[in-house]
Amino acid sequence: MHDEQNREPRRATGDGQGDAPAPGRRAAAGERSGEYLLRVLRPGGAVAVLLLGVLFLVTCFTHRSDPVLDYVPAHTAAYYTAHPEALEQELRANLLRYLPPCEVRAGKAQVEVRAAPDALEHLRLRLGGLFGEHLFVFTELDSIDS
Repeated sequence: MHDEQNREPRRATGDGQGDAPAPGRRAAAGERSGEYLLRVLRPGGAVAVLLLGVLFLVTCFTHRSDPVLDYVPAHTAAYYTAHPEALEQELRANLLRYLPPCEVRAGKAQVEVRAAPDALEHLRLRLGGLFGEHLFVFTELDSIDS
């Protein structure tokens, strides 16, 4: 009976039965949150958290997701050679928002791409690399009215 008087009071857990507080689970009086975290994680865990944070930041600032490079055409170049209007629709639906401002127009055998002179080489490299340069005719446009 003497032992029952010296025991810590039990905490209520909501199920009607109390649990004894787990040692080391709560911050001690006057202990800051950083000190508590260091005490709980111990030095090895703190180093792991710091390394994960650095790895996250490096990944965020060095990863370059280029939607044009990651794009896979819906059809083959042979299909687009026979159906230039499908290529025009594909460009309008999926790629033009990621490219410099330009106009596309389907012809009988090729798609005409009109853009400012400084953007033409960029468009030629991007579109020619994805679909094949033989599918396009690139012409200069002095200004695009958008």
